[in-house]
Amino acid sequence: MKTNGETVARGKASVNTQQARPTQPLFTPVQAGPFTLAHRVVMAALTRSRSEQPGDIPGDLMLEYCTQRASEGGLIISEATSISIAGRGWFGAPGMYSGEQVAGWKRITSAIHGKGGYIFSPLWHEGRSSHVSMTTAQHPWRHPSIRNTGSIPQPTLRPPMVG
Repeated sequence: MKTNGETVARGKASVNTQQARPTQPLFTPVQAGPFTLAHRVVMAALTRSRSEQPGDIPGDLMLEYCTQRASEGGLIISEATSISIAGRGWFGAPGMYSGEQVAGWKRITSAIHGKGGYIFSPLWHEGRSSHVSMTTAQHPWRHPSIRNTGSIPQPTLRPPMVG
């Protein structure tokens, strides 16, 4: 039984396999600005909180995670990346405001580009939702007349266990 567009008998009915096969636009190229993606499967931004601490440095774990998911002509959108310690949103999120962080991102982007893929990084500043407990006591930048309502959960830092 061939299924290359000819009519195939199935029970009492016959089906034209060319008509029965849906088109697969998911696996067709698409232009995204100046980039031509080989397919439309894009890895969305996911909060992994896998940067190395202290310093919010994109390290080996992030490198492995992104490289495993990179594909020829594919696109990865990384997790949100802090642009300043004063805008830090949560512990474990990577930053892009120190030399060590930039070096970490260069390793990751080089690995993805080496597999023929692309990576975009959403840059962000948590603004008034940040807290001094996450910014090494630097006051977060925010508009002074706009206040948060409700509460913002903050992590509880525990000293490492000894012994």
